[in-house]
Amino acid sequence: MKKTYYLFNPGRLSRKDNTLKFIPVDENGREGIPKFIPVEGVSDLYCFGSLDSNSALFNLLGKAGISIHFFDYYEHYTGSFQPKEYLLAGKMQIQQTKHYLDVEKRLKIAKKFIDGSAFNIIKNLRYYHNRNKDLESQLVKIEE
Repeated sequence: MKKTYYLFNPGRLSRKDNTLKFIPVDENGREGIPKFIPVEGVSDLYCFGSLDSNSALFNLLGKAGISIHFFDYYEHYTGSFQPKEYLLAGKMQIQQTKHYLDVEKRLKIAKKFIDGSAFNIIKNLRYYHNRNKDLESQLVKIEE
């Protein structure tokens, strides 16, 4: 079973044969004991510390289908590396653009958004209506 790995320490992440090698580095630049992570057991990597890496690592992550997500010092999300198979890469964007350019298809998608929103609104109103809130008139308007 694949696991998510969280890297909190600064260090160097690289490819060693067909596995991941993480070498922690302290504030003085001294390297610690390397830790090896088998690629077959990794689903995602979340990096909260400063990380050095190279293209060989990203080639391995891409082939293995492993996403890596980066966060800054304040733990704010800054970006991700997604393997090319993720959402079929450019093919998905091309299909989205084709649907955007076709007015009928774009309108059909917009109607689905409205249907989904109305469904969720009705579910919420019924939830509170069943808890002795008088929301009958709002329910009737939304259902119309």
